[in-house]
Amino acid sequence: MSLRKMCLIAFLVGKKALHLFFRKKYFIINEINK
Repeated sequence: MSLRKMCLIAFLVGKKALHLFFRKKYFIINEINK
């Protein structure tokens, strides 16, 4: 596996994790504001 491919996979995984984290954060904020 090339270094470039590993970087790309790490980037995609990180982006997905960040997206899920923000979605969870906004969900919690919305629950508190109800």
